[in-house]
Amino acid sequence: MPEKKSVFSPSELPEEVKPDAHEYKTIVCSNCLGTHRIPMPCGDRFCAVCNTRRRKVARAKITGVMDKLPRTKAYVFRHITLSVANCSDLKSGIKFLTDSFRRLRQRSYWKNRVSGGVFTVEVTGKPDNWHPHLHILVYTRGMSWTQLSKRWNHVSGGLSCYIQNMPPGKAVIYMTKYITKASVPDHLIKTVSALMKGIRLFQFFGDWHGLAAGIKIPKFHCPTCGAARWEIIDFTVYEKPINAMSAMIGKLNPHLPLNKSSPQEPVIEHTLHIMSS
Repeated sequence: MPEKKSVFSPSELPEEVKPDAHEYKTIVCSNCLGTHRIPMPCGDRFCAVCNTRRRKVARAKITGVMDKLPRTKAYVFRHITLSVANCSDLKSGIKFLTDSFRRLRQRSYWKNRVSGGVFTVEVTGKPDNWHPHLHILVYTRGMSWTQLSKRWNHVSGGLSCYIQNMPPGKAVIYMTKYITKASVPDHLIKTVSALMKGIRLFQFFGDWHGLAAGIKIPKFHCPTCGAARWEIIDFTVYEKPINAMSAMIGKLNPHLPLNKSSPQEPVIEHTLHIMSS
């Protein structure tokens, strides 16, 4: 069977980002009954385990949008950085930043030059002196630093504005690293993650929003048989004189014979939930 690409494979996680404390679930291929462990979201914005998939999904979305755009000589991909004055309240500071960017997008100067794009929020600084700023990727024509800075200052009071051309491949990698990058010292990572809870830090806008919505993320295909239909198993352990793996297989496929020759050992009682088909 030909190899199929997937957006996430548990085997891609390096050992150093597989902490025992992270919650995993076991999924079972409905076709060949092969099992794989997958990490469950933990809520930490900067968790290396969770971000393996998050980063791949974002890259697949951005690449898919860029592939759909009509290419003309007048337009180029540009990376823009926008920031405002430092703040003591991080949530309020991020809201002011994103609201200011929304006002900028409503200006005729922006509308006439940018059809859409994607942005992500990065946070640096320390408690009571946070520095949130935006990294933005756009497909644009005729945008100058002088004119953009002037209009950004008008809607936000911010003076910091940076703009540069960027090749598509580099742009995708550059943008998605900020989705998962912790730009504060290690001892502040959990603090920043908690303060940003509930805040959307990665977002498409303009025409890119509709294009991104139509892009389907590749399913995880079984490395053994290539199928993409899985079951999640919720485990409850108790004792019965029957082999654990045989019990699981028998539950999934009652037509397969059970191995009842094993001594008494913990057996897995499980509930099945369809993941994908």
